[in-house]
Amino acid sequence: MPSSLRFYVIKKFRRIFNFLNLKVDKLAPRSNPDLQLVCGLRQFQIDLIVDVGANEGQFASEIRYFGYSGRVVSFEPLSNAYIKLYYRRPNETRYGKFIHVVQ
Repeated sequence: MPSSLRFYVIKKFRRIFNFLNLKVDKLAPRSNPDLQLVCGLRQFQIDLIVDVGANEGQFASEIRYFGYSGRVVSFEPLSNAYIKLYYRRPNETRYGKFIHVVQ
């Protein structure tokens, strides 16, 4: 795409987003720790995460959002949080296992 056309398109999109009161930023690993982690997991070919104290699965959801596609094994000792974790993604087989640790 020629430089002038690219500039024109970007300018038009900025006007539309400004009109809608939206802000668009570049997403870069240096500006987002979760994306930085997922990039590191890819670089070192890590395909299994063990999430101890998973609570309701927020960490696993965040790394999935940024593209992690490996397995996640989640351990959660608290019953209420475990139930929410278990039912949060019932049909997602790639999510991994949910383990309720009894104290």
